Parts: sequence; C-alpha cells; structure tokens
Amino acid sequence: MKAIALFVAGSLLTASAWANNLNMSTTLSDISMHAQKVQRSAEEMSALLKSKAVDRTVLEQRMEAVHQDVSRLKDLVATIEASGLELTPSQQLNWQKLKTKVELLQVFANNKKELLERGDLQKSRSLLRAHADGIAKRAALLQQTAAKL
Repeated sequence: MKAIALFVAGSLLTASAWANNLNMSTTLSDISMHAQKVQRSAEEMSALLKSKAVDRTVLEQRMEAVHQDVSRLKDLVATIEASGLELTPSQQLNWQKLKTKVELLQVFANNKKELLERGDLQKSRSLLRAHADGIAKRAALLQQTAAKL
C-alpha cells in the first residue's frame, strides 16, 4: 500500500514537472513568435524609410505593432518569472540574456517612437532606419536565445 502511494505521488510530481516544462516551452514559442513579428515589422519600417516619399501613417502603424509585440514579450517574460521554474546554470545564463534583449527591444522601440513623433520625418529618415535595423537585429537575437532555452 505504501509503495502504491509513493508511486502515485511520484507520478503526480513527474506530471507536474512535465506540465511546467510544456508551459515553459509554449511560452518560449510565444516569445519567438512575437520576436519574429517585431523583426518583420522593423524590417518593413526600414524598407519604407529607404524611400524619399515615406507614408507617415503606415510607418506609425508599424511602430504601434512593434510596441504591442514588445509589450507582449514583456508580459511573457513576467509570466515565466512568476512561475518560479528552476533552471540549470546554463539556462539561467540564457534566461538573463533573453530578459536583457527584451529590455533592449523596449528601449529601441521607445527611442524610435520618440524620434518619429518629434522629428521631421525627412530629416531623420536615416536615423529612424538605423533604429529599425537595430530593432530587427535584436529581435533576431532574441529568437536565437529563446531557441537555446
């Protein structure tokens, strides 16, 4: 009887750990998906900014999409943090890198949004394009880091 109780308890713990891993895996997939969306939107903005006749409305729409996805990334990171998952030392290192990259994406997105709102679009086109390229590169790096976890 005692053996059966221990087996059931062990099975429940294993099922719980498996569910946590599945939850982490799903959340990391969501992080990769939103990072990919950010990358695509940033690349589209960069392409738009190559043209001298930039449509400000379209650019602002892409910027809003980037902000929404970066906010979602922050929420996903907070969800994983709150779950209290135990990570190996190498996973902890990659987790710290992932959190830093999400924070950097937010800084880049905020700076780009401020530039877009306050400046003359034609004068700051090259700077805005550089910011868009930076966002795209960091989003790609974020995807790579999420894949390592």
